[in-house]
Amino acid sequence: MAEVLDSYQFRDPSPPSSARYPWDEWTNGRVWELRRGVDFDIELRDMAREFRRAAARRGKQARTARVATEGLVVVQAIPSGSR
Repeated sequence: MAEVLDSYQFRDPSPPSSARYPWDEWTNGRVWELRRGVDFDIELRDMAREFRRAAARRGKQARTARVATEGLVVVQAIPSGSR
C-alpha cells in the first residue's frame, strides 16, 4: 500500500544536455554562425532543431539556415510574432 512520507531528500537532476551550449547568448537577437566541430558536435539538422527549442523556451521565434557544405548553422532568435 502507498505511504505518505513527511519528507524525502531528492537527488538534484542532472543538467539537461542542452546546458552545454550558451543558449542565453545565442538567443540574444544577433545573427550567429555556428560551426560543427567547433561550437557544437551534433548533426546540423539537430542543432537547428535544438536552437529552435531553446528560442521557444525563451519566448522567441528562431530563424535558422543550414550550410551543409561549410558545416554551419546560421541562427537568430527574434521576438515572437515578428517574422
